[in-house]
Amino acid sequence: MTLSKIKCVIFDVDGTIFDSETIWEQTCKQLCKKFNTTLSDEARLQMSGRNAKEIIAFIHKQCPDIDAAAFREQWEEMVFKYNEQHGMKFKKGFLNLMKYLQKTSLRVAIATGSRKSDVVSRFKKHNIDAEKMFEQIITTSQVKKGKPSPQVYKLVLKRLNLKAKNCIVIEDSPNGTKSAVKAGIPTILIPDVFKPDKFALKHAITILKDMDEAKTFLKSMGI
Repeated sequence: MTLSKIKCVIFDVDGTIFDSETIWEQTCKQLCKKFNTTLSDEARLQMSGRNAKEIIAFIHKQCPDIDAAAFREQWEEMVFKYNEQHGMKFKKGFLNLMKYLQKTSLRVAIATGSRKSDVVSRFKKHNIDAEKMFEQIITTSQVKKGKPSPQVYKLVLKRLNLKAKNCIVIEDSPNGTKSAVKAGIPTILIPDVFKPDKFALKHAITILKDMDEAKTFLKSMGI
């Protein structure tokens, strides 16, 4: 495999940059108690990386007796408040990888299901300006279909004016991996709470433990 022509690394956020998937899980369970309903881990997996409209529709389908829009709004607000009170930890090796990338000519961007304001606020808790660190921060709210549709990654490519073969993605989830691969972008999978599915196992260019391994991999590929 030759990846020497890579010009940009595109990151997912939840479970990739930030150790936040467990926060989404915990707050979901709290809300389910409040709304007297249940959402399985499989249901949460299916919602991963999707946009607000899709998530509301999915919650309504799974839990038709509750106000799905209110559930989703309160869910995001709970995660936002958690960050405001406690901050969110970076995933192991992320800052080291960014330091390495900043020494190269590589560009960096984000493709996420989270709100841009939430992404910015999470970095701000670490005294980092996300809008200066990343050339583009693209969210699934900017496209009709979120992950696993390739639309969000295709929009990143358009904004960067780059071809898929000149980028590489780092993702943590099956939906995210499928989104990036369908956009034609080589994808590194670093699983978090969601186990790789058959598609991810087949199509990810490599499956790694953390960002430190990603740094070693990229260096070995001449990136």
